[in-house]
Amino acid sequence: MLFDFKKLVQKFSKTPPIMLIEQGGYYDYENGGEYVQGTITKKEFEGAIVPLSYQELKYEENGRYKSEDRKLYCYKHFEIGDKIEHKKHIFTIDKKKDYSDFDENLHIYYLIRSDTLGTDHS
Repeated sequence: MLFDFKKLVQKFSKTPPIMLIEQGGYYDYENGGEYVQGTITKKEFEGAIVPLSYQELKYEENGRYKSEDRKLYCYKHFEIGDKIEHKKHIFTIDKKKDYSDFDENLHIYYLIRSDTLGTDHS
């Protein structure tokens, strides 16, 4: 039996996340292959962004995640590497968690905060 988590996602989506869609980016090979960012379009969607649990922080492989990283529950499909804005912070989708045994439409993503010192600022 599958569950419907839509009401839980709605309950915990107090501040809607925003997907950042880049169009027209390219690599400028005449200038050493430097990436030139295209235009960014922002679009809100329904989703709940929550902190990672202590267990996830402690036991995730290689201690990869930090306390500023998050988890996203939503009914929208994203690709690894897509960018999400939430509360003026930029996150990069790092991993998808399979939850199809419980709700085939629910997507759970691990987000790495990418606007912190020493990481991507795009």
